Amino acid sequence: MLDRTVVRPSPVNDKPLNSDLHPVLRRIIALRPCQYTDYVLNDLLRPDTLHGLSGVVARLMRARDEQSSICVIGDYDCDGATATAVAVRGLKLMGFHQVDYLIPNRFESGYGLSVSIVQQALALSSKPTILLTVDNGISSVDGVAYAKKHALDV
Repeated sequence: MLDRTVVRPSPVNDKPLNSDLHPVLRRIIALRPCQYTDYVLNDLLRPDTLHGLSGVVARLMRARDEQSSICVIGDYDCDGATATAVAVRGLKLMGFHQVDYLIPNRFESGYGLSVSIVQQALALSSKPTILLTVDNGISSVDGVAYAKKHALDV
């Protein structure tokens, strides 16, 4: 295990960025097309502007009350893995007891909520009644149809 930090000089101009930021974070931001770094929660979309969200919340609360099993279907990239971890942990903190997750292998199951990944979810011993997708996009028509055919809410 490393017991020291090596800081290499940055080839990018990160001087305009907030000097309170960690040097690694400054370099990452300087290399990305960020317009500003002062993001605040108030700038995010309000949850009530997301179409259908109240129905999803009601379904999840019913599932929690019934202690139904949920399977989170994520993605294998860094934001998909993070979203999966946040969803699983958040659901458990909200009182869900049976929360599984699946991260599809792109070479075997393709991308998103494929029929193959739904089949894997159906084979889980927890027998989920809800598939909660994170970082999957919206074009998984066949996977959603297959899940609904097998009485899974997506």
